[in-house]
Amino acid sequence: MTLIQAESSPRVLLPICAGPSVALLRLSTLLLIGLTSVQVAAQFLVRDQEYRCPPSDSSCRSSKNLSSFEERISPNLHRPYSVNYVEFNDKGELWNSRELTDALDQIESARNGGQEKPLVVVYIHGWQNNASDSSGDVAKFRDILLAHLADTYPSRVLGIYLAWRGLTFTVEPFKHIVSYWPRRSVARHEGQTGMYDAVSKILAVINKDGHRKDYFLVFAGHSFGARVLENAADAVGKNHYGFMAKYRMQESATFSSTRNNLMSEEDRIVTEPPPADLFLYINAASSSAVTRRTLRDIREKCRNNSLGRLCSTNAFYVAVTSHADLATGIILPIANFVFPALTSDGLHLISAANTPSLHTHKDAKKGCDSSASVCFKVTEGSEMVDYSIERIGDRVEIPGKSNDPFWVFNVGKEVMKDHGDVWNPSVTDLVTKIIQENPRFQILAALYLQNR
Repeated sequence: MTLIQAESSPRVLLPICAGPSVALLRLSTLLLIGLTSVQVAAQFLVRDQEYRCPPSDSSCRSSKNLSSFEERISPNLHRPYSVNYVEFNDKGELWNSRELTDALDQIESARNGGQEKPLVVVYIHGWQNNASDSSGDVAKFRDILLAHLADTYPSRVLGIYLAWRGLTFTVEPFKHIVSYWPRRSVARHEGQTGMYDAVSKILAVINKDGHRKDYFLVFAGHSFGARVLENAADAVGKNHYGFMAKYRMQESATFSSTRNNLMSEEDRIVTEPPPADLFLYINAASSSAVTRRTLRDIREKCRNNSLGRLCSTNAFYVAVTSHADLATGIILPIANFVFPALTSDGLHLISAANTPSLHTHKDAKKGCDSSASVCFKVTEGSEMVDYSIERIGDRVEIPGKSNDPFWVFNVGKEVMKDHGDVWNPSVTDLVTKIIQENPRFQILAALYLQNR
């Protein structure tokens, strides 16, 4: 250390720190800040945990001790419906295999020997949610969407809530900014491992002994849950082939224009459906990469008419995002630009519903007329107002068909006020009306009523 004389009197000697000492001081300060940040973050960390227990497993000890099976009665017509919760850890493993077994048993028994025509909704929640009752998604899915479907569909309604650790921190900047990239990676992993296996088993039960003809099956994903779902269904990689991508490949390879040519159109709709009847991607926190590949694959195969029922299904894949969704409109593209997922997403930084060139329908608008693809009710104050979705005329890309299996569009804040505002009454009615317009849904409902 060197000494210099101060300019003022009396004479004072002041120390000047050498370079290495300054560097050491800075490093120590950074380490202290880092340790303090870790300690603060740890206080608000949501650990990877199981929230629910199967009723049949008396040895289960979850932190919240909630049941993984719930039965409810719809509010208006007092019809029974149920929901099973199936939970996964960050490794893509089941917390309790009994949860999945119970869900599969519930799906199988819901047929009641073919007397019932169950409507099954498999839902994957997104960022900032889990399977706890404090998660807003649980109550909205169970008490709004499923309850409304039970009031509008005469046969059994079942919900399967596939849960993972979407919420990792409860305070900012850790809750949204810091957690984005790890959750993006985990969502992809979940979709290609545990949830893919679970969905495969659900499909196996529904297809068992030709029983697929009795079920109407919906898959839905919100936020990062949409990323989980698209990876389970349509992603193709070195060690993974999504179940819908696999179906399209196999169906195209074996398709024959003379197959079942004596079967009526109604019988074909019921007995030759694709693996599921509808996919819903709501405020998807995922790039458009998988959607683009899926769109291209479907349109190419449908031009050759090699996918059977899927090609003529109006609204098979529905991707909808709110203009008021700042998470996917602003945070997602910025985060993907800073650290892009090049291996899985390439340079596609924004979601399909936030990509105008991919839109098949115009924004939801007030009013309903004959040009609408679907009409639904939106809650405005104390009133229910008619809104509609209308196709963009020059976006039909399958020659000879007036419809398209893909619907990609936006809605305004009056329909969805923000990223997490899913399964509100307006979105629920939109989804319900899309389901009700499906010819297969109509036929199954009529068959159930006819056999009562």
